[in-house]
Amino acid sequence: QDRDPLLGVVLNRKRIGFFRASQIEGELKKVSPRARSRPFAIHSLIRHNADALVSMLKAAGCKSGWYWVHDYSSICTGYTLLRNDVEFCGAPPPTSTACSICVYGALRTEQMKAHEYLFDQLDLTVLAPSDAALDVWKAGISVAAPAKVHEHLTFTSARKEVRKSSSAGQPLRIAYVGQAVSHKGWLAFRELALKFGKDPRYEFHHVGKDPTPGIPVKFTEVAVGPNDLDKMVRTLSALKIDVALLWSLWPETFCIAAAEAIQAGAAVFTFKDSGNVAAMVRKTGFGAIFDSEVELERLFETGDVARLAASKRPSGVVTKFSNMTADFIEGEAA
Repeated sequence: QDRDPLLGVVLNRKRIGFFRASQIEGELKKVSPRARSRPFAIHSLIRHNADALVSMLKAAGCKSGWYWVHDYSSICTGYTLLRNDVEFCGAPPPTSTACSICVYGALRTEQMKAHEYLFDQLDLTVLAPSDAALDVWKAGISVAAPAKVHEHLTFTSARKEVRKSSSAGQPLRIAYVGQAVSHKGWLAFRELALKFGKDPRYEFHHVGKDPTPGIPVKFTEVAVGPNDLDKMVRTLSALKIDVALLWSLWPETFCIAAAEAIQAGAAVFTFKDSGNVAAMVRKTGFGAIFDSEVELERLFETGDVARLAASKRPSGVVTKFSNMTADFIEGEAA
Protein backbone atom coordinates (compact mmCIF):
# COMPACT_ATOMS: atom_id res chain seq x y z
CA GLN A 1 0.00 0.00 0.00
CA ASP A 2 1.30 3.47 -0.89
CA ARG A 3 2.59 5.13 2.28
CA ASP A 4 2.27 8.58 0.72
CA PRO A 5 -0.94 8.22 -1.29
CA LEU A 6 -2.31 10.72 -3.76
CA LEU A 7 -5.54 12.21 -2.40
CA GLY A 8 -8.26 14.41 -3.81
CA VAL A 9 -9.03 17.52 -1.77
CA VAL A 10 -12.46 19.15 -1.60
CA LEU A 11 -12.95 22.39 0.33
CA ASN A 12 -16.40 23.92 0.80
CA ARG A 13 -17.74 21.64 -1.97
CA LYS A 14 -15.08 22.82 -4.42
CA ARG A 15 -12.47 20.47 -5.84
CA ILE A 16 -9.06 21.86 -5.03
CA GLY A 17 -6.94 19.18 -6.70
CA PHE A 18 -4.83 16.10 -6.00
CA PHE A 19 -1.96 16.12 -3.52
CA ARG A 20 0.28 13.67 -1.72
CA ALA A 21 -0.64 12.92 1.88
CA SER A 22 2.68 14.42 2.98
CA GLN A 23 1.85 17.69 1.20
CA ILE A 24 -1.55 17.86 2.90
CA GLU A 25 0.08 17.08 6.24
CA GLY A 26 2.52 19.94 5.74
CA GLU A 27 -0.25 22.41 5.02
CA LEU A 28 -2.34 21.25 7.97
CA LYS A 29 0.59 21.93 10.31
CA LYS A 30 0.20 25.60 9.37
CA VAL A 31 -3.38 25.69 10.62
CA SER A 32 -3.81 28.39 13.24
CA PRO A 33 -4.35 27.32 16.88
CA ARG A 34 -7.98 28.53 16.73
CA ALA A 35 -8.77 25.93 14.10
CA ARG A 36 -7.14 23.07 15.94
CA SER A 37 -8.92 20.37 17.95
CA ARG A 38 -11.95 20.54 15.69
CA PRO A 39 -13.98 17.34 15.36
CA PHE A 40 -13.85 15.21 12.23
CA ALA A 41 -15.76 12.35 10.62
CA ILE A 42 -14.37 9.25 8.88
CA HIS A 43 -16.81 7.62 6.49
CA SER A 44 -14.59 4.89 5.06
CA LEU A 45 -10.97 3.76 4.82
CA ILE A 46 -11.51 2.01 1.49
CA ARG A 47 -8.54 2.88 -0.76
CA HIS A 48 -7.01 4.94 2.05
CA ASN A 49 -3.91 4.45 4.19
CA ALA A 50 -4.56 4.46 7.94
CA ASP A 51 -1.04 5.68 8.81
CA ALA A 52 -1.30 8.61 6.41
CA LEU A 53 -4.77 9.54 7.67
CA VAL A 54 -3.69 9.51 11.30
CA SER A 55 -0.63 11.63 10.49
CA MET A 56 -2.74 14.23 8.67
CA LEU A 57 -5.29 14.46 11.46
CA LYS A 58 -2.59 14.82 14.11
CA ALA A 59 -0.88 17.49 12.01
CA ALA A 60 -4.12 19.46 12.11
CA GLY A 61 -4.35 18.99 15.86
CA CYS A 62 -7.40 16.77 15.56
CA LYS A 63 -7.89 13.95 18.03
CA SER A 64 -11.61 13.32 18.62
CA GLY A 65 -14.11 12.42 15.93
CA TRP A 66 -16.64 9.96 14.59
CA TYR A 67 -16.33 6.78 12.56
CA TRP A 68 -19.38 5.85 10.46
CA VAL A 69 -20.36 2.22 9.81
CA HIS A 70 -21.69 2.59 6.26
CA ASP A 71 -20.37 -0.87 5.43
CA TYR A 72 -18.17 -3.50 7.08
CA SER A 73 -14.80 -2.56 5.57
CA SER A 74 -13.42 -2.22 9.12
CA ILE A 75 -14.05 -5.94 9.57
CA CYS A 76 -13.00 -7.31 6.18
CA THR A 77 -11.84 -6.29 2.72
CA GLY A 78 -15.05 -7.92 1.55
CA TYR A 79 -17.07 -5.02 2.95
CA THR A 80 -20.42 -6.75 2.42
CA LEU A 81 -19.29 -9.77 4.48
CA LEU A 82 -20.36 -12.14 1.71
CA ARG A 83 -18.16 -15.23 1.66
CA ASN A 84 -16.83 -15.44 -1.91
CA ASP A 85 -19.48 -12.84 -2.82
CA VAL A 86 -22.22 -15.43 -2.35
CA GLU A 87 -23.45 -15.79 1.23
CA PHE A 88 -23.32 -13.78 4.47
CA CYS A 89 -20.42 -15.16 6.52
CA GLY A 90 -21.32 -13.82 9.96
CA ALA A 91 -17.83 -12.30 10.37
CA PRO A 92 -16.10 -15.28 12.06
CA PRO A 93 -12.57 -14.94 13.53
CA PRO A 94 -10.01 -14.27 10.75
CA THR A 95 -8.24 -17.53 11.65
CA SER A 96 -11.38 -19.56 10.95
CA THR A 97 -11.72 -22.17 8.24
CA ALA A 98 -14.47 -20.06 6.69
CA CYS A 99 -11.96 -17.24 6.10
CA SER A 100 -9.35 -19.61 4.71
CA ILE A 101 -11.67 -20.64 1.86
CA CYS A 102 -12.83 -17.09 1.09
CA VAL A 103 -11.23 -14.86 -1.55
CA TYR A 104 -11.09 -12.04 1.02
CA GLY A 105 -9.58 -14.11 3.83
CA ALA A 106 -5.90 -13.50 3.02
CA LEU A 107 -6.16 -9.72 3.37
CA ARG A 108 -8.64 -9.62 6.24
CA THR A 109 -6.07 -9.60 9.07
CA GLU A 110 -4.19 -6.69 7.49
CA GLN A 111 -7.45 -4.79 7.01
CA MET A 112 -8.47 -5.26 10.63
CA LYS A 113 -5.04 -4.21 11.91
CA ALA A 114 -5.27 -0.95 9.96
CA HIS A 115 -8.58 -0.13 11.62
CA GLU A 116 -7.34 -1.21 15.05
CA TYR A 117 -4.46 1.25 14.61
CA LEU A 118 -6.94 3.98 13.68
CA PHE A 119 -8.98 3.42 16.83
CA ASP A 120 -5.85 3.15 18.96
CA GLN A 121 -4.41 6.46 17.76
CA LEU A 122 -7.62 8.50 17.68
CA ASP A 123 -10.48 9.13 20.06
CA LEU A 124 -13.31 7.79 17.91
CA THR A 125 -17.01 7.32 18.57
CA VAL A 126 -18.70 4.85 16.27
CA LEU A 127 -21.90 5.99 14.56
CA ALA A 128 -24.10 3.35 12.93
CA PRO A 129 -27.19 4.17 10.87
CA SER A 130 -29.14 1.27 12.39
CA ASP A 131 -29.20 -1.20 15.27
CA ALA A 132 -28.75 -3.98 12.71
CA ALA A 133 -25.49 -2.45 11.47
CA LEU A 134 -24.15 -1.85 14.97
CA ASP A 135 -24.89 -5.43 16.03
CA VAL A 136 -22.96 -6.86 13.07
CA TRP A 137 -20.07 -4.43 13.61
CA LYS A 138 -19.74 -5.22 17.32
CA ALA A 139 -19.79 -8.96 16.64
CA GLY A 140 -17.08 -8.76 14.00
CA ILE A 141 -14.44 -6.43 15.43
CA SER A 142 -12.42 -6.34 18.65
CA VAL A 143 -11.83 -2.59 19.08
CA ALA A 144 -13.16 -0.92 22.21
CA ALA A 145 -14.91 2.34 21.37
CA PRO A 146 -18.12 4.10 22.38
CA ALA A 147 -20.85 3.49 19.82
CA LYS A 148 -24.35 4.72 19.14
CA VAL A 149 -27.07 4.49 16.50
CA HIS A 150 -28.00 7.55 14.48
CA GLU A 151 -30.43 6.71 11.68
CA HIS A 152 -30.19 8.47 8.32
CA LEU A 153 -33.92 9.10 8.44
CA THR A 154 -36.97 8.24 10.52
CA PHE A 155 -40.62 7.69 9.73
CA THR A 156 -42.55 10.47 11.42
CA SER A 157 -46.01 9.45 10.20
CA ALA A 158 -47.28 6.21 8.70
CA ARG A 159 -50.19 3.81 8.66
CA LYS A 160 -51.00 0.47 7.10
CA GLU A 161 -54.05 -0.01 4.92
CA VAL A 162 -55.48 -3.18 3.46
CA ARG A 163 -56.35 -2.24 -0.12
CA LYS A 164 -56.26 -3.55 -3.63
CA SER A 165 -52.68 -3.88 -4.80
CA SER A 166 -53.48 -2.57 -8.26
CA SER A 167 -56.43 -1.15 -10.11
CA ALA A 168 -59.01 -3.69 -11.20
CA GLY A 169 -57.71 -5.81 -14.06
CA GLN A 170 -54.20 -4.37 -13.77
CA PRO A 171 -51.09 -6.49 -13.08
CA LEU A 172 -49.20 -6.40 -9.81
CA ARG A 173 -46.28 -4.00 -10.28
CA ILE A 174 -42.98 -5.24 -8.85
CA ALA A 175 -39.89 -3.02 -8.84
CA TYR A 176 -36.19 -3.41 -8.25
CA VAL A 177 -34.89 -0.11 -6.91
CA GLY A 178 -31.33 1.04 -7.48
CA GLN A 179 -28.19 -0.26 -9.13
CA ALA A 180 -28.35 -3.73 -10.69
CA VAL A 181 -25.74 -5.51 -8.56
CA SER A 182 -25.83 -9.02 -7.14
CA HIS A 183 -25.31 -8.20 -3.45
CA LYS A 184 -28.34 -5.88 -3.59
CA GLY A 185 -30.54 -8.70 -4.91
CA TRP A 186 -30.57 -8.07 -8.63
CA LEU A 187 -30.16 -11.76 -9.51
CA ALA A 188 -33.22 -12.76 -7.50
CA PHE A 189 -35.27 -10.04 -9.21
CA ARG A 190 -33.94 -11.03 -12.64
CA GLU A 191 -34.91 -14.67 -12.14
CA LEU A 192 -38.45 -13.69 -11.18
CA ALA A 193 -38.71 -11.39 -14.19
CA LEU A 194 -37.44 -14.10 -16.55
CA LYS A 195 -39.87 -16.66 -15.19
CA PHE A 196 -42.97 -14.48 -14.77
CA GLY A 197 -42.26 -11.58 -17.12
CA LYS A 198 -44.84 -12.75 -19.66
CA ASP A 199 -47.41 -13.63 -16.99
CA PRO A 200 -50.30 -11.14 -17.33
CA ARG A 201 -50.67 -11.07 -13.55
CA TYR A 202 -47.36 -9.25 -13.13
CA GLU A 203 -45.40 -6.26 -14.42
CA PHE A 204 -41.72 -5.87 -13.59
CA HIS A 205 -39.89 -2.55 -13.30
CA HIS A 206 -36.29 -1.51 -12.77
CA VAL A 207 -36.06 2.01 -11.36
CA GLY A 208 -32.50 3.30 -11.12
CA LYS A 209 -29.44 3.68 -13.31
CA ASP A 210 -28.11 1.70 -16.28
CA PRO A 211 -30.70 -0.61 -17.86
CA THR A 212 -29.93 -4.31 -18.28
CA PRO A 213 -30.99 -5.64 -21.70
CA GLY A 214 -32.45 -9.06 -22.39
CA ILE A 215 -35.07 -9.32 -19.64
CA PRO A 216 -38.78 -8.39 -19.69
CA VAL A 217 -38.49 -5.37 -17.43
CA LYS A 218 -39.66 -1.77 -17.86
CA PHE A 219 -36.74 0.52 -17.08
CA THR A 220 -37.10 4.03 -15.67
CA GLU A 221 -33.96 6.06 -15.12
CA VAL A 222 -33.72 7.94 -11.83
CA ALA A 223 -30.70 9.79 -10.52
CA VAL A 224 -31.32 11.36 -7.12
CA GLY A 225 -29.35 14.55 -6.49
CA PRO A 226 -28.88 16.91 -3.55
CA ASN A 227 -31.48 19.28 -4.99
CA ASP A 228 -33.99 16.54 -5.78
CA LEU A 229 -33.94 14.13 -2.85
CA ASP A 230 -37.48 12.84 -3.30
CA LYS A 231 -37.19 12.02 -7.02
CA MET A 232 -37.16 8.26 -6.42
CA VAL A 233 -40.20 8.49 -4.16
CA ARG A 234 -42.11 10.51 -6.75
CA THR A 235 -41.14 8.11 -9.53
CA LEU A 236 -42.16 4.96 -7.66
CA SER A 237 -45.44 6.63 -6.71
CA ALA A 238 -46.13 7.73 -10.31
CA LEU A 239 -45.44 4.19 -11.56
CA LYS A 240 -47.88 2.88 -8.94
CA ILE A 241 -45.41 0.29 -7.72
CA ASP A 242 -47.04 -2.28 -5.45
CA VAL A 243 -43.96 -4.22 -4.33
CA ALA A 244 -40.30 -3.24 -4.05
CA LEU A 245 -38.17 -6.38 -4.17
CA LEU A 246 -35.03 -5.51 -2.19
CA TRP A 247 -33.44 -8.94 -1.88
CA SER A 248 -30.11 -7.86 -0.39
CA LEU A 249 -27.80 -10.78 0.35
CA TRP A 250 -25.69 -8.80 2.82
CA PRO A 251 -26.73 -7.15 6.09
CA GLU A 252 -27.53 -3.65 4.84
CA THR A 253 -26.44 -0.94 7.25
CA PHE A 254 -29.47 1.18 6.36
CA CYS A 255 -30.83 1.10 2.75
CA ILE A 256 -32.34 4.39 1.65
CA ALA A 257 -34.06 2.55 -1.23
CA ALA A 258 -36.24 0.63 1.24
CA ALA A 259 -37.26 3.85 2.98
CA GLU A 260 -38.04 5.46 -0.38
CA ALA A 261 -40.18 2.51 -1.44
CA ILE A 262 -42.16 2.61 1.80
CA GLN A 263 -42.64 6.35 1.46
CA ALA A 264 -43.94 5.77 -2.09
CA GLY A 265 -46.56 3.34 -0.79
CA ALA A 266 -44.92 0.06 -1.83
CA ALA A 267 -44.61 -3.04 0.30
CA VAL A 268 -41.00 -4.19 0.70
CA PHE A 269 -40.26 -7.86 0.11
CA THR A 270 -36.83 -8.89 1.33
CA PHE A 271 -34.46 -11.70 2.32
CA LYS A 272 -33.87 -12.70 5.95
CA ASP A 273 -30.15 -11.78 5.78
CA SER A 274 -30.74 -8.26 4.44
CA GLY A 275 -29.85 -6.52 7.70
CA ASN A 276 -31.66 -3.24 8.19
CA VAL A 277 -34.03 -3.89 5.27
CA ALA A 278 -35.46 -6.83 7.18
CA ALA A 279 -35.33 -4.83 10.41
CA MET A 280 -37.24 -1.97 8.77
CA VAL A 281 -39.94 -4.36 7.55
CA ARG A 282 -40.10 -6.05 10.93
CA LYS A 283 -40.41 -2.71 12.72
CA THR A 284 -43.02 -1.11 10.44
CA GLY A 285 -44.93 -4.12 9.13
CA PHE A 286 -44.73 -2.65 5.61
CA GLY A 287 -43.64 -5.76 3.75
CA ALA A 288 -42.58 -9.35 4.18
CA ILE A 289 -39.37 -11.24 5.00
CA PHE A 290 -38.56 -14.54 3.27
CA ASP A 291 -36.18 -17.39 4.08
CA SER A 292 -35.46 -18.34 0.47
CA GLU A 293 -36.08 -17.53 -3.17
CA VAL A 294 -38.04 -20.76 -3.41
CA GLU A 295 -40.54 -19.44 -0.88
CA LEU A 296 -40.85 -16.18 -2.80
CA GLU A 297 -41.26 -17.89 -6.16
CA ARG A 298 -44.03 -20.09 -4.81
CA LEU A 299 -46.08 -17.00 -3.94
CA PHE A 300 -45.77 -15.77 -7.51
CA GLU A 301 -46.79 -19.14 -8.91
CA THR A 302 -49.95 -19.30 -6.80
CA GLY A 303 -50.75 -15.61 -7.19
CA ASP A 304 -50.92 -15.20 -3.40
CA VAL A 305 -48.26 -12.51 -3.68
CA ALA A 306 -50.93 -9.96 -4.68
CA ARG A 307 -52.98 -10.59 -1.56
CA LEU A 308 -49.91 -10.43 0.66
CA ALA A 309 -48.80 -7.16 -0.92
CA ALA A 310 -52.26 -5.65 -0.47
CA SER A 311 -52.17 -6.35 3.26
CA LYS A 312 -48.70 -4.90 3.76
CA ARG A 313 -48.70 -1.67 1.78
CA PRO A 314 -48.06 1.58 3.66
CA SER A 315 -49.92 4.84 3.32
CA GLY A 316 -49.35 8.41 4.46
CA VAL A 317 -45.68 7.87 5.18
CA VAL A 318 -43.63 10.97 6.02
CA THR A 319 -39.89 10.82 6.65
CA LYS A 320 -37.36 13.13 8.24
CA PHE A 321 -33.68 13.06 7.29
CA SER A 322 -31.03 13.47 9.95
CA ASN A 323 -28.09 15.84 9.53
CA MET A 324 -25.74 12.94 10.19
CA THR A 325 -22.48 14.11 11.84
CA ALA A 326 -23.68 17.72 11.96
CA ASP A 327 -26.30 16.72 14.52
CA PHE A 328 -23.51 15.85 16.95
CA ILE A 329 -21.38 18.86 16.18
CA GLU A 330 -24.36 21.09 16.89
CA GLY A 331 -25.27 19.04 19.96
CA GLU A 332 -28.77 18.35 18.72
CA ALA A 333 -28.67 14.55 18.76
CA ALA A 334 -28.94 12.38 21.84
